[in-house]
Amino acid sequence: MILTLPTAHARVVYGPEFPAGSVFDVVNSPGVTNTGCIVSHVIVYPTTKLFTADGMVSGKCVEVMRSTEHLYVQETYWSLMRILRPKILKAIGM
Repeated sequence: MILTLPTAHARVVYGPEFPAGSVFDVVNSPGVTNTGCIVSHVIVYPTTKLFTADGMVSGKCVEVMRSTEHLYVQETYWSLMRILRPKILKAIGM
């Protein structure tokens, strides 16, 4: 799974357990233990046809990964990166 961090949004573009062309998103929600905080979730739409991420995606989604709670959304993205980094290293054999 590769997480990109452009200035305004985050987007996952690949996940090894999902076929090429699967549609992923990073969405945010209020924290559970502190509603003043934010949590980011990586989700995948498993029933979407491949390469059809033009706004017509299934309403069904599966959470793949979740950040820890933070005050700012960018911190949640960095939290996702900390979770993801060891998985990337393992996948490339390091």
